[in-house]
Amino acid sequence: MTETIVFDVGETITRDDRYWASWADWLDVPRHTLSALVGAVVAQGRDNADALRLVRPGSRPTADVVISELHDRDVLVVQLDSGDFPASLSVEAELTEDGLRGCLRTPSRTADLADVRALYYRRPSGFTFPHLDEPDARFAVTQARYGVGGVRFTVTVTPEGQAIRW
Repeated sequence: MTETIVFDVGETITRDDRYWASWADWLDVPRHTLSALVGAVVAQGRDNADALRLVRPGSRPTADVVISELHDRDVLVVQLDSGDFPASLSVEAELTEDGLRGCLRTPSRTADLADVRALYYRRPSGFTFPHLDEPDARFAVTQARYGVGGVRFTVTVTPEGQAIRW
């Protein structure tokens, strides 16, 4: 009697050629070129996604696909690293009876917090205050985490795209 069946889905039982072909098409490179790069990075013991970063250095492949799709749908996208606060990111926020009011500003975009319908948060760099001495920098980092992080956690979006304000 069989008690357990294990499927290894991903490169062992299934063929990934369609997956990598779609990435090659999206990156506008020949499929065989990307396939060769995947083989080369795997042979070096590296993550196969490094092949995508070789084709487009500095890219974030999965985020780039989503951002491209949002642009195609005329959705305003504001990319930012919370670690850029306060050097190149400013945050103005006020908690009112009607919810959160304010904006986020980067060198290229301004986003009204009331218009936020989605938030993707992944691997931001840490806050830094190199112009401050160590005790003041520690204090500033803590305050930035509460301030910028508080705004991030106050904006909640439902699966239907409706923003919930706490």
